[in-house]
Amino acid sequence: MANQYYKLETSAIELMTRKQFSEAIPVWRNALEKDPSEGRAHLNLAYALIQTGQPREALAEYRKACDLSPEDPLAFAESALAMAQAGAPEEAISYYRKSLALDASNAGVQADLGALLSEKGAAAEGIEHLEKAVALKPESAAVRYKLASALLTAGQTGEAIAHFSKAVELAPDSIEFRVGFADALSRAGRLSDAIAQLQKSIDISGGQDGELVRNLRARLASYEQAQRR
Repeated sequence: MANQYYKLETSAIELMTRKQFSEAIPVWRNALEKDPSEGRAHLNLAYALIQTGQPREALAEYRKACDLSPEDPLAFAESALAMAQAGAPEEAISYYRKSLALDASNAGVQADLGALLSEKGAAAEGIEHLEKAVALKPESAAVRYKLASALLTAGQTGEAIAHFSKAVELAPDSIEFRVGFADALSRAGRLSDAIAQLQKSIDISGGQDGELVRNLRARLASYEQAQRR
């Protein structure tokens, strides 16, 4: 039976590697019929289900995976991410907490939980987790950006600007980070600096016509109009 399981697992992993998720699903199901206690197989099946637009079925598999692997922090973290994306934020928060209870050193999990808490209105706790994430991974532009965004939402504009600035320094070609930085600068009344960030974003984009550039130009025009008042 074990040999049959591992043959099916190998086949399913090969299909997943080729992004043939629909084809992988029945292979994972067959493998789990041979050995339903394999938590990692439930995780892989769940991921394939997510990729094929079956979130409800995927969440059921994620829950099974965590039940079978209660000491695996990554199982809880992967499940939490999927739950958040599937519109189950409260359950996601619970699973993120379980992951961190097993391993608090994962900066990505700290950041994801912090961002989700901030989105749900628990700003102080969210910022606390995001600050832990930055302490664990200070050179991560994405983590800095998440902290900056949470600080800005909480009205801590000065601190947000400092972290947006660092995020842009770490990832100078990120339009998303520069637009967030520009927003914070504009709220602080630093319109010239905000305009400079948007202009740089347009330059990075290549200035080609498209929805992104049109949105950037519209925002730039609004800042320039505010500056002339």
